Amino acid sequence: MGWGFLILLCFGGYEWLDSIGWIPHQEDTVISARSDWLVGESKECWSAPLDSDIAALSGKEVGYAMSSVSCDDGPEHKMKVTFYGLQVQTEYKVVSWRCTRNEDSFTCKQTGLAQGLKYNPQTGRLEPE
Repeated sequence: MGWGFLILLCFGGYEWLDSIGWIPHQEDTVISARSDWLVGESKECWSAPLDSDIAALSGKEVGYAMSSVSCDDGPEHKMKVTFYGLQVQTEYKVVSWRCTRNEDSFTCKQTGLAQGLKYNPQTGRLEPE
């Protein structure tokens, strides 16, 4: 077996591990967080992958799912967040995360995906389109 096969195997292994959420991605992200969110506490959160217009404005790829995470009705903070999940998810409208507050950052692990849902700011819930 040659080096080419070994490189292909390693790349395929990385892609597979990334697809199941085992590869960390540290990103500058906007995350909503109330001041009463305790260190070590976890919350269910969600993000919306970028459409083509917003992706072009932000210089990110279409479907990028880590630019902004909504966890509660608190103020938004731009900070480093460590994600475990796919960075680009063009086929989904909503990505769900379980985010944990650390002392000076957050860690978010992907828990699911949804098609055909949108966020209703009046109810604070995801609802069918």
